[in-house]
Amino acid sequence: MARGRADIANTALRIFLQEMGAAYDEERGLTPYGGTKDFAKVKEFFGGRCCYCDVELTGLSAAQDHLIPMNKTSLGLHAWGNVVPACGPCNATKQGGDWRDFIIQRAGAQAAERHARMRAFLNAYRYDPGRDLREVASPQRQLEGGRLGGGERLQVAHHAGQPQHLVPKGGELGR
Repeated sequence: MARGRADIANTALRIFLQEMGAAYDEERGLTPYGGTKDFAKVKEFFGGRCCYCDVELTGLSAAQDHLIPMNKTSLGLHAWGNVVPACGPCNATKQGGDWRDFIIQRAGAQAAERHARMRAFLNAYRYDPGRDLREVASPQRQLEGGRLGGGERLQVAHHAGQPQHLVPKGGELGR
């Protein structure tokens, strides 16, 4: 089946956010999040339970959800601290929604405890990219095979010692 233009754009965006996530992980001194091979550690942090509704996860019922969705609106990264364990129903229902609101909806009276657990998780991995990906993903650049045009690797640009946004190694992006 032929893929539409929107499908291709979404695939390119996901590749871009995965590459940005790997660069962000490296900047924080972490090995880039490796998906299934690292998911066991994430599940362990949450005690083998869904981070939203607290149901016990079994092998096939556990999904890797992105707290901040990997879409053109939210620009969540595929990185340590943004990937959490969810049961199938929560993963299917949350979609691109805000995780804070979703916890309130799913956890009811236990929402405060789940919010605290989620903040502990975010703090453990220092997930707070503080970047403007819209600037980095300028229209002049083309995504090719999960890298910016020319196959450039990415790094975090700093201002006053604080990470600001991700750029190709060796300089700023042209406009």
